[in-house]
Amino acid sequence: MTPPSLTPDQARQIRHSGWAGVLALPLMLLALFFVADHFPGIYPTWGDRGAEISAWFAAHRTGVILQVFAAGTGLMLLIWLITGLTAYLEAYGRRTIALRVMTPAAVATSVSMQLSNPPWLVDAFAGTTGHPSTDALVHYTYENSWMIYLFAQLYAAFLLVASATAFLQTRAFPAWAAWWTFAIAALCALGTLVILAGAGQLAPGALATMVPWSLFSLWMVAVGTALLRIGRP
Repeated sequence: MTPPSLTPDQARQIRHSGWAGVLALPLMLLALFFVADHFPGIYPTWGDRGAEISAWFAAHRTGVILQVFAAGTGLMLLIWLITGLTAYLEAYGRRTIALRVMTPAAVATSVSMQLSNPPWLVDAFAGTTGHPSTDALVHYTYENSWMIYLFAQLYAAFLLVASATAFLQTRAFPAWAAWWTFAIAALCALGTLVILAGAGQLAPGALATMVPWSLFSLWMVAVGTALLRIGRP
């Protein structure tokens, strides 16, 4: 549904932001494609020995570098998507507190997730010319990266809660869309608890620990797809 207060130019700009959401998921999946040669075992867990983690990064050096830049691009597109979503919701005439915090929450989510990437580059270059390292240092930076990544999910949960609240307040989307958004927010928040797992299928790095962020990425695509319909007959 298109609010009558939107001009054709505004609707076009919002549709452009929708493309940001649609393109984000392929970038995230592309990032996994670069390193997922032993699916479902994609990454080492932080319970693995430093030598094992070092060996994994040495074997996937190029893939990790490409993954970092692909994922980073997707995270920047998140800001564009949420800015467009906010503009669309504001067109319903209610500039609520939830709407005001959506874009800052998107920036916080993007930046905090981006902060988990440089340690991966440090590990990817470990042992190459100009980058002396040890297995202990690789293990430390790898664990540090996952700590940042997992706690960044709290910002993602905050963004989802604000978005779901705005959905209900503006009635721009069906109520079920808001409740599904709340559910994904809960999973993102609860997903940080895997820091308590030192090893096993719930240890950071295992496939299960990436489910909350994967659902968040799918949410981005769903929102982007909805925005692409703005102003269309």
